Amino acid sequence: MVQTRRRGAELEEAILLACWNQLLKNGYQDLTVEAVAEEAQTGKAAIYRRWKTKEGLVLATLRCRSERVRMTIPETGSLRGDVLEMLRNMNHRYAKLLPALFSVLLASYFDPSRLTPSQVHAYILGNRPMIMRAIITHAMERGEIHAMPPQRIIELPYTLIRHEFLMNLSQIDDDVIVDLIDTVFMPLIRNY
Repeated sequence: MVQTRRRGAELEEAILLACWNQLLKNGYQDLTVEAVAEEAQTGKAAIYRRWKTKEGLVLATLRCRSERVRMTIPETGSLRGDVLEMLRNMNHRYAKLLPALFSVLLASYFDPSRLTPSQVHAYILGNRPMIMRAIITHAMERGEIHAMPPQRIIELPYTLIRHEFLMNLSQIDDDVIVDLIDTVFMPLIRNY
């Protein structure tokens, strides 16, 4: 049986999977396009036709992996429970993605000609609907809070968990998640 050459979406999928495997194995700094090409069983030219830089390849890989991590809106019956469930899901689902993402972000930080962290975040996550807005809307419908808070407060749980990920580059202990919600977020949100 003669094996045909992969093209288009099939080849791109193989390259992104190979890049992901290399990121997990070697990290961003030690990832090479040569190793990705070898694992994907293709040539470097096929990769460089799609992505001009290693950073572009890694960003595309992270975006692809992030799109596969589907978050659902928790419905535990309480605002606190919903936010805790959302953060626990993020903690579990994004743990492998985060070290690679932060490596790209740190490289960008030290090279101002690259994307800013907020541009990287927007590229990888796109314009996904914010789960927190839906959680807060449900809390308003239950009468737990009476008004939609400012955007900064809506984003606060994401901001807090991103900070913890950035500082530790690993999964966050559950007691830390509970503490972030109980001592920072819930006291603020109760004013609305």
